[in-house]
Amino acid sequence: MKIYFCFPVSGPNNGVKIISNHILTHFQADHSFDVLVVDTAQAKGFNNFGKFSLSKIIYTLNIFSKLIKVKQSDLIYLNLTPKGFAFFRDLCMILICKIKGGSVTAHVHANDLENNINLVTRYVFKKVKIIVINELQYKKLKDLGSSVYLVKNALPDFFNISTLKHKSIGSKIKLLFFSNLSKEKGIFRLVSIIRLIAESDLNCEVNIYGGILDKANAQIFNTLKIKYDFINYFGPITDKKEKYNIFSQNNFLLFLSDTNYEVSPLVYIEALMSGLPIITTKQVVSEDIITKKVGFHISEDSSELLTILQNYCLKSNNNEALKKKCRKVYLENYSFDYFMSQIKSIIKK
Repeated sequence: MKIYFCFPVSGPNNGVKIISNHILTHFQADHSFDVLVVDTAQAKGFNNFGKFSLSKIIYTLNIFSKLIKVKQSDLIYLNLTPKGFAFFRDLCMILICKIKGGSVTAHVHANDLENNINLVTRYVFKKVKIIVINELQYKKLKDLGSSVYLVKNALPDFFNISTLKHKSIGSKIKLLFFSNLSKEKGIFRLVSIIRLIAESDLNCEVNIYGGILDKANAQIFNTLKIKYDFINYFGPITDKKEKYNIFSQNNFLLFLSDTNYEVSPLVYIEALMSGLPIITTKQVVSEDIITKKVGFHISEDSSELLTILQNYCLKSNNNEALKKKCRKVYLENYSFDYFMSQIKSIIKK
């Protein structure tokens, strides 16, 4: 069966691009699907995210020209962006596919779709299957009138072994910040943490990987690197082997986005897959990792961080067990094969 796969599969790295490519690879390996890729990525670099331009209009018209070829009963599986210019583009894509007789499934990887529900969008979403990725999204959208399904995120196991052998990484506590850098993603919270560590007697190292989204944030890091010798900024990482090697060389993942800003962070899954416990601000899905005792909550002022790190030092004998527990939680809760079986089942309905 023909499936139009309408997701961002190129451009700068972010969570949607990462999971989109994993999903695409799985579909392409399944010979029961004839996959036609419609790449909806429009940002060419980190400084293009969310910015309108004439080239994006031209690119959008090119996308529409591909979807006009949809035929009766073709499957259309698309990433639905709930805000900005991309939202209106995606509504048009859905309308074109419905008019041509296609069966549309929309996967929502971001917040705020519930704030854009009105008579027009209800009409567009009629008979469209909508996949959401956390329970709060589902609660807000289940009465939309469309068929709404909850499928929690997952990622394929990079290591493909049940037990990882963790290398010794020395006496320093190594904190990994692995995210594009913006206000919403916690850049000022990160600065606050760096200052807290500098004023403490803890032996820490802060390793920062991610794209800098504007010049002001670049200036912040240039200043910090001069002032503090325990921080390292490496820029964005795209190579998977290098990424998981980085995860294995740190003690904690720092996740500092604004409260409930994230829908379901893939980096949580990547960290647990690698045996890395998580220190995080409160997110919609963060309670899952706290309950399973593989993560720690901090408030937006990060005041609890030093206590978490001090306790980690005091309980150093248990740290290897904590890494194994993280890996076990990944294996038991984030099966990518099960994730894909759910998606295929929904698309075919």
